[in-house]
Amino acid sequence: MVNEQARAFPLSWQPEMTDYFQAFSARNRASKAWHKIGVMALVLATCAVGAFRLGYPNFAFFGLGLAVACFPMVPLVTWLSTRSVWHRRPALHTPVHAVISLSAGITTNGPVIDMSSGQVAITAFSGPIDWPATNQVLETKRVFVVQLTGHRGKRFLLLAKRGLADPIELDALREILTGAHTTAG
Repeated sequence: MVNEQARAFPLSWQPEMTDYFQAFSARNRASKAWHKIGVMALVLATCAVGAFRLGYPNFAFFGLGLAVACFPMVPLVTWLSTRSVWHRRPALHTPVHAVISLSAGITTNGPVIDMSSGQVAITAFSGPIDWPATNQVLETKRVFVVQLTGHRGKRFLLLAKRGLADPIELDALREILTGAHTTAG
C-alpha cells in the first residue's frame, strides 16, 4: 500500500489560452463578480426609470439596454481580457512542470498571476509552495486554480488536469488539493 503522505503527483503541460480563460472565469465566480454586475444593472435600470419619468425616453431605453447587456458581456470581457494578457505575456506560454504532494506542497516552475494591483502581473516562479501559503483551490473542467493567501484571491497559479501522466489519478489529486489547504491552515 502506498503511503498517502509521501505520494507525489507530477504534472507537465503546455499552457493554452483556454486554461487561463477558465481560471479567470472561476476567479470571477468565486469573488462574486456577478453580484457586482447585478448591482450595476440595478443602478442602470433605476436611472433608466428615472429618465423615463423625467421625460427622457431615449436615455431610458439606452439605460435599460445597458442594464440588460451587463450580464452577457461578462464572459465576453473576460475572454477578451484573457486573450490580451495571453498575447502580451510570453511567460504564460512556457511549458510548466509541477509536483504536488501532501507532505511537501506544490513545487512548480509555472508563473504566478498577481492581480492585486488592479493590473495583471506575471511573476516567473520556480520552487516550493507550502500548503499554508494556499488559500483556496477552485476547479474548472481543465484546471485547478490555486489561490495564494494574503491577497484576497488575487494571486494564483494554475495546474492543468491534462498534465497528469495518468488521468485515473485525478480524484486523488483533487482530494489533496482541496483538502490540504484547509487542514494546513
